[in-house]
Amino acid sequence: MKLTLVRRWFSTDKTIGKLLVNGIFCYYVLEDLVRPDNVKVYGKTAIPYGTYNVSVSQSATLGRELPLIEDVPNFSGIRIHAGVDETWTDGCVLISRTLKDGKLVLDREAETELKDIIKTTLEYGNTCTIKITNYQSRALIAFGILTVVLLIAYLLFRFFF
Repeated sequence: MKLTLVRRWFSTDKTIGKLLVNGIFCYYVLEDLVRPDNVKVYGKTAIPYGTYNVSVSQSATLGRELPLIEDVPNFSGIRIHAGVDETWTDGCVLISRTLKDGKLVLDREAETELKDIIKTTLEYGNTCTIKITNYQSRALIAFGILTVVLLIAYLLFRFFF
């Protein structure tokens, strides 16, 4: 199973994005601030871009089974769980099905749902990964392609007529 965390909105204290499960949007996510490479503030920095394995295990800190993002360089214990804002993250990825006024609406059902999906995937012997990336506007890409096509058409028109 492939999870894709697409970071879309960046502010001075948090990062908001979307979590896709096998390419389908399912949850909003909230993380700490994305910082430049090699800059980390403990408990206040989003994990680096990349692809990581995900497992499910007991969280000693939160006292319940949660998804764990594994082998993140210079990070440990990075979980995916329900939460509201950056004060809830401590480096973790928060999820909810609802985003309101720059915060997530507390959604423990989303947390349980995602945990169960990942757990079932792993029980069937499949792997689960999460790819963390930035949003690239499809509209911007389409506009660029359209601009090139129009430029070529204009040049061809000028050359032949």
